Amino acid sequence: MDPFSKSQLTLRNNSGNIIKPGEDGTLVILLLDRSGSMQEHGQTPRISANENLQQLKSMPGAERTQMSIWTFAHDATVDIPPQPLLSIEELKHYEASGGTALYHVVGEALRTGLEFEQFALEAYGSRISVAISVITDGHDTDPKRHQYHPRCLAFAKHAREHGFNLGVIGIGVDGPHIARQIGFEPGYSHSVENSQQGVRSATEHSSVLFSVTMMGAQPPPSSDPPSSDSR
Repeated sequence: MDPFSKSQLTLRNNSGNIIKPGEDGTLVILLLDRSGSMQEHGQTPRISANENLQQLKSMPGAERTQMSIWTFAHDATVDIPPQPLLSIEELKHYEASGGTALYHVVGEALRTGLEFEQFALEAYGSRISVAISVITDGHDTDPKRHQYHPRCLAFAKHAREHGFNLGVIGIGVDGPHIARQIGFEPGYSHSVENSQQGVRSATEHSSVLFSVTMMGAQPPPSSDPPSSDSR
């Protein structure tokens, strides 16, 4: 994955900019699995993500929210860089192929959120709430996961300290367990069936996480501590 440049994180200073100086806002990032095992669902992940994107636009706080959509397999594509939710266009391309570099992708998303939050505060005096939703049908298969897992956990620690919300929606796999693996309690993580209806349920769960973050809510508590399990 190529490093993310500051230009991708810049809050757009134009008439459509939803972050105003000194005004709080939200950044939501959707990480949508496009590894080879997702092929059986066809274009359902893209279609369902776009349907829920339109629903988010009518939610309270949408005018103060920026959104980014990534798809990932053995690499990641920032299909939609951070931009105002109300003017965002739909996800146009989705082709499933390859493995699952989950720790690398989540680590980069957490880093992006932390840099975005810092930039907003330093440049605009604005405080940003960040939510990241991961939709995946498998565990990390990257041969370099032993390298990226500790890095992901380090970013997760900083993100938790900054109040980030993160949820993992597992399609046919244990989403709460994966959340613990990447360093978050599973308050907004779920497991859904491995089917096209399950994919639709996954994007709906993501929308719930995003909408409650947009309204300033926090995830439900969990008595289970984050795990460093690197399987």
